[in-house]
Amino acid sequence: MERDKLDFGNEKINKLFGAMFLPTLIGMVFNSILNICDGMFVGHGVGSNALAAINIVAPLFLVCTGVGLMFGIGASVIGSIRLAEGNVKAARIIMTQAYIAGAITRVRDKEHHKKVESAA
Repeated sequence: MERDKLDFGNEKINKLFGAMFLPTLIGMVFNSILNICDGMFVGHGVGSNALAAINIVAPLFLVCTGVGLMFGIGASVIGSIRLAEGNVKAARIIMTQAYIAGAITRVRDKEHHKKVESAA
C-alpha cells in the first residue's frame, strides 16, 4: 500500500504529474468513447434531428456541469481546510452554503427550461 501513496505536499511536481496523468487521460478517453457511442445510437435510432438537438444542448450541459463542479469542489476544498484547522462549524456552514447555492441554481434552471418549453 505504501507504493500507491502520493504525498502532494512534499513530492516533486514532475512525479505527481506523471502519477496523475495516465488515470486522467484514461478517464477522458472513455468519456469521449461514451459520447461517440451515444451519438451513434441516437443518430441511428432516433434520427438526424435528435442528433442535432443533442449537439446544440451539449455545450449548455457542459456549462451546467462546470458550475456544479465549481460549487462542489470549491466548497469541499475550503471545508477540508476548515476541518484541518479544527473549525467544524465553519466547515458545515460552507458545505450548507454550497448546497443552497446549488439548489437555487437548479431551481432557476428549471424555471428557465419551463419558459423555453412554453415558448416553443
